[in-house]
Amino acid sequence: METENFPRIRVSVGKCPDYMDLKDFVLSKFSSSEEKILKKVLEISADAVEEIIKSDVDKAMCKFNGMCIEE
Repeated sequence: METENFPRIRVSVGKCPDYMDLKDFVLSKFSSSEEKILKKVLEISADAVEEIIKSDVDKAMCKFNGMCIEE
């Protein structure tokens, strides 16, 4: 059965400059300052994946995005 209903970890790539094509922006190499940020983002993303596996998506969203669903 095909479905697009599965948990995703989404990471922003920032805002594309007006002078650049979006495809070129997304596929461009990271600057040194972006690489420093990326290392931390990947650590947080790995923690979010672990939280999804250990508990569930809603608890992970609450913990990492502040998107808590009232029960």
